[in-house]
Amino acid sequence: MYELLADNAKKYDADISSMTFYVSNSLSVKSISLKNPRMLDYESYVYKIDDNKDLVIEDIGFIKITNKCVIKVYYKDKMVLRIRDNLI
Repeated sequence: MYELLADNAKKYDADISSMTFYVSNSLSVKSISLKNPRMLDYESYVYKIDDNKDLVIEDIGFIKITNKCVIKVYYKDKMVLRIRDNLI
């Protein structure tokens, strides 16, 4: 299981062996533990994603999924996420 925290506002948990992240080069990425007190301010949502789909994160980028998986996304502010067929 890997954890990704982007811009101190969004966090993603997943087994990333079947994923590729496509994000801006200017995005700040940090690793953080779920036990960190800052995580109390975050809401979490679970997405079950089928093979060959993308999880699109508005204004950040997308995650290309090649194998069926479950992703847990943490965020403070409202954000738009959607699932689409792979583009790449």
